[in-house]
Amino acid sequence: MSSLFVEDIISTGPSGSDIGVKIDEINVSEINVDRIIERTVGSGVNIIGNNTSFNSVTKFLTGQTISTSNATPATLYIMSTIANTAYYMTAEIMAANTTDNETAAFKKSIKIKNVSGLVTASSEFDTWSVTDTTLGAASISFAVSGANVELIVTGIVGKSIKWVGEIKQIITSF
Repeated sequence: MSSLFVEDIISTGPSGSDIGVKIDEINVSEINVDRIIERTVGSGVNIIGNNTSFNSVTKFLTGQTISTSNATPATLYIMSTIANTAYYMTAEIMAANTTDNETAAFKKSIKIKNVSGLVTASSEFDTWSVTDTTLGAASISFAVSGANVELIVTGIVGKSIKWVGEIKQIITSF
């Protein structure tokens, strides 16, 4: 196995010149990154911690984790909306019962819009869940709270559940 270590890649040139680094393809089995930012507005990729953006319209937010031990709804993720912007969000969530070693998978989608500060949401759609026996009553849902959209997880009384997921957002202004 070979390794590539890059501490800094810096390109400089006269104002207006097109100097940069282009990589067509990289195959990596593991990468640990603290922060990558592509500086060209409207294209490229931004990775900051657990948040990843591809161009200016699609975002993948991964690594969202919370634990529950009862049936009280808990917020897994909060997204602040921007005025005169529409969003399509999809959440794909895994739940693991750490006591019984059972799991569940959930998926939900929703359309949201913020019109001059008033946030409204469609009904949830593209919804499914697959659960082992002990997690049959667990659930996920979206909720609007002021200018925010929250992804809520609801566990089960007496069950220790770890929730983790990926939330995809497609964004456009109007």
